[in-house]
Amino acid sequence: ILVNLSLGGDATMVYTKDGKGGKKKSLGLDRYEVLLKRRSLQIQTGSVRYNYNHGIPHDNFISDRRVSITFRMNAHKSVT
Repeated sequence: ILVNLSLGGDATMVYTKDGKGGKKKSLGLDRYEVLLKRRSLQIQTGSVRYNYNHGIPHDNFISDRRVSITFRMNAHKSVT
């Protein structure tokens, strides 16, 4: 599970399936753009969490400042 709390300005997160797209602009069904509004909470699980890359390109910052807090739970157990 991945939980992201956006506290600053709005931004658009880009999801690309299996790493397709990367820095180049990939068009089609394997690329999605999601608006993260200020004070929004986003939860990623399952396919979205593990089969898509996600990020916010610098051009997708809608406001001058973005602050977020991200929590991740790793699927692998730690070895002690």
